Amino acid sequence: MPALPGFAPIPHVGLLLFVAKFALVILVSEFMTSQIHSSCNARLLSVPGVYIRTNHSMKRRRRETPVTHSRGRNIKWCVDDEGAWLHRQEWCPNGRYHAGQIWSVKQCTNHPNAVMVDRDLNAARNMRRIGVSYMMTNGDPLHRPPPLRRNIIHPMIGLQ
Repeated sequence: MPALPGFAPIPHVGLLLFVAKFALVILVSEFMTSQIHSSCNARLLSVPGVYIRTNHSMKRRRRETPVTHSRGRNIKWCVDDEGAWLHRQEWCPNGRYHAGQIWSVKQCTNHPNAVMVDRDLNAARNMRRIGVSYMMTNGDPLHRPPPLRRNIIHPMIGLQ
């Protein structure tokens, strides 16, 4: 797993080996975990959203908060050809609204009212389901809940 710029890499293999000395460690494939609803097994749909596109080039810079002088969050700014900062992207007079998707939220239409589901929380719940399923079958790695399986042919048992 690559490290982010400016940060040290995470020693994930050493960490896994260390934790495995004290507890059971199960590595779970993330296949379909954020796309299948954890309570009803229905396929989740994308939530439409709006974003702004401009014809200026964009750069990000951190904005200091005036009271604490701490580093604020990264904000997109429009930049001209000479590299001068013009204005924030959402205030750009040349900005046009375009349809897009909200990445962190999914929608389940299997319920009477469309339910909004947090993508990461749903994936965590599905990974827990997979882990519980492994433990209930005495660690059989081929046993996953049916909506979270890949359609593969196993050489020993045939179609999974």
